[in-house]
Amino acid sequence: LETPKGRAMLMHFNLNPAVSIHQILSLKPKVDVYNGVVRLKEFCPKHIPWIPASATHVIFQTEWTLIDLVSGEFDSITTKGEPIPIKDKTHDIELHPTFTLQGKGRDIIVLTLRFATYQNGQYVFCHDSSCETGMVLAVN
Repeated sequence: LETPKGRAMLMHFNLNPAVSIHQILSLKPKVDVYNGVVRLKEFCPKHIPWIPASATHVIFQTEWTLIDLVSGEFDSITTKGEPIPIKDKTHDIELHPTFTLQGKGRDIIVLTLRFATYQNGQYVFCHDSSCETGMVLAVN
């Protein structure tokens, strides 16, 4: 992570070998690495090329980690988006962490996407490996 080549190798790293986030999400997220904010403009769940048969919702989440490679210390925050019904409606999504990570080190921001089924008043996540994927969006 201390070299440009090392950071470049981690950028866009796919967290699920079964399915790439690019296979599910055609939009390019915008990332504000200094504030941990991720934006997706004009996202339409019905345009996802592959949706599990039982899924009723899609849920985005970010993980922002600040790692100090010298001291070995790190801090992390998870931001969960609201479940989005899989309908033919466009959404502008903004995932804002509740606080900004402070300190020295390298920022890494990961975006994950999960499918869920809404039943009996709660969201049940699909557990098939092709129902969740993620990607490193930023390494700074």
